[in-house]
Amino acid sequence: MFEWTSADISINNFIKLVDEKENLNELVAVELYWKDTDIGGHLLLYNSSDFSFELNINTRYITTEIKIPDFNWYVERIIPCLNQHYHIMQYKFEFIY
Repeated sequence: MFEWTSADISINNFIKLVDEKENLNELVAVELYWKDTDIGGHLLLYNSSDFSFELNINTRYITTEIKIPDFNWYVERIIPCLNQHYHIMQYKFEFIY
């Protein structure tokens, strides 16, 4: 469904790209990795107020035995970055065990 490309871009260029896609009413899907780690996931931006992040690339867990994702680890990295450019009013995490 997506035309995946690979590039290292700044957050400002990322926001600009998202804004351009949003103006065209396009869904934006981005595969993100944290610098110097193999941890990542898929960020899906539906519009200026709705997005989802799938914790599906080498998911970081609280404990590996019970496979509960370490949501705090992700929140500390995702929300502040996005909140600099967009006002986040609410967020929630859910997972299927």
